[in-house]
Amino acid sequence: MDGPLPLALVVASLAFAVVVLVYVVLDRTPDWGLLGLAGVLELGTLVLLGVAAVQVGDVSLSGGGKVTLFGYLVAGLLLLPMSVISGVVVAPISRRNLVRGPVIVAALTSLLGAVGMLFLTSDTGIIWIVLTTLVLGVALGTAASGNQIALYVQAPPEQLGVASGLIRTFGYIGSVGSSAITGIVFHSSVSDSGVHLIALIMIGFSIVAVALSVFDRELRNPGIPTRQA
Repeated sequence: MDGPLPLALVVASLAFAVVVLVYVVLDRTPDWGLLGLAGVLELGTLVLLGVAAVQVGDVSLSGGGKVTLFGYLVAGLLLLPMSVISGVVVAPISRRNLVRGPVIVAALTSLLGAVGMLFLTSDTGIIWIVLTTLVLGVALGTAASGNQIALYVQAPPEQLGVASGLIRTFGYIGSVGSSAITGIVFHSSVSDSGVHLIALIMIGFSIVAVALSVFDRELRNPGIPTRQA
């Protein structure tokens, strides 16, 4: 793909981050969540440029080879909607201290996103990819906020630090597990069948998450912290 489109995509993403930063600076009560989102977007774009430059070398922005800088940029920029939507859904959930609804929505959207991945192929259009990442972004935002609020309202004050550490630990275990699955599935090559296999694995875990979220009685009344005997 020739032309200035790859560079325009990078500039557009950085411009969005700058606009958000200006909005936050001009606001009398800065929204630190929005500020963090803008910082993540800008940092992610810069890291993407650095990684692409190292791995691709002297390939020009207009592409021209089988592996191009444009391909790396597009792959990274297609994930930005997921980050944006996950940050957007956190705010209303946090203001209302919602727990059960967001957790169930997270499980359902994770299942929906995994089903959407079954239809991804090397010929899939960008729109379908963006829609799938948006759904997964909703899952990320609702899961993060819902589980965090559940932690704060249920953990005894004297054990809040330990509980916070545990929730982060299990998050890291999930990240390591997902990386291991990705490495095993794509060990020899990246293929459509590999993506579909990962989607099937996600569907299995998502079904379990839906069942646990819907039938968990503690989520129905999460406002009373557990006390030690």
